[in-house]
Amino acid sequence: MRITSPVNNNSFTQGKVMNIAWETDSTSFKVNIRLMRGNTIIYDIEPVRNKGYYDWNIPSSIRPGTDYYIFINATDNSVSSTSQTFTIKPKLKQIPSYNFPLFLISIIMGVAMIWKKKIIKTKTGRLI
Repeated sequence: MRITSPVNNNSFTQGKVMNIAWETDSTSFKVNIRLMRGNTIIYDIEPVRNKGYYDWNIPSSIRPGTDYYIFINATDNSVSSTSQTFTIKPKLKQIPSYNFPLFLISIIMGVAMIWKKKIIKTKTGRLI
């Protein structure tokens, strides 16, 4: 068995999908996939079909850091492999988005109201 992804120095982000890929001659129906750091299991992904890849959504609960790696072994323990190390980055803070058309209409309406008040003031001599 050989893990082909992730490779050394890859970076992944909390809450995003990480493609885990491997090659094997094992006939085991399922494999165990574990996120490791040092000798510690950080996250144990439930056994998955041995189809050569798995798209894993990195939980936001996983702490950002370096030196993470993936350990995969066949559920029958016939083969196993360890990936190269990679980094998990913090989830990106979402920048508030603005509804530009609504913003533009608000500006136009505000200017129109001010302009209308000035016209009324000049015609009547007082502001309504």
